[in-house]
Amino acid sequence: MDDALGVSKKIESHGSFLTNRRINALFMEVDACALKANRHFHISSIVAYFSALEQIYINVEDIILDEKVFKEIEKARRDYYFAETLQNTHTKYHTAKLLLFQLRTLRAYNRLLVHGMQKDMEYFFRTGQRQRKGLQRINFHRDSIFSTKRDKDAAVKEEE
Repeated sequence: MDDALGVSKKIESHGSFLTNRRINALFMEVDACALKANRHFHISSIVAYFSALEQIYINVEDIILDEKVFKEIEKARRDYYFAETLQNTHTKYHTAKLLLFQLRTLRAYNRLLVHGMQKDMEYFFRTGQRQRKGLQRINFHRDSIFSTKRDKDAAVKEEE
């Protein structure tokens, strides 16, 4: 009965809207953390960047369907954890080179998340044609029905 009233469609639409708002807020946080990590090259800003990316990953890992992209994301995560382990266990590894490696790894992780979401779900950009409306839609369908210009001209004369 709910479907006849369109309630389930409204609920689905509202749920999608809320999810999109959450993901958008997370990506805004990622951008802010990335800017800070690039400006203030410090371990705390890099950890914040990684934390924000991980939160997005937790929310979207099930929609990234491309196995190659998913494996590349997992590799980026492993690389980051490896560098973090080196920093935490050996004080001699607290170097700018290691921080730069972590930052580059996080940039790749970020790009891969965006790529995976776009490729599989067209999350950020719709790559298809916009849906035609009104007269534009009618003309498009009329034009696609007739195969030749003569057929179109004949149909127009019949309408008059």
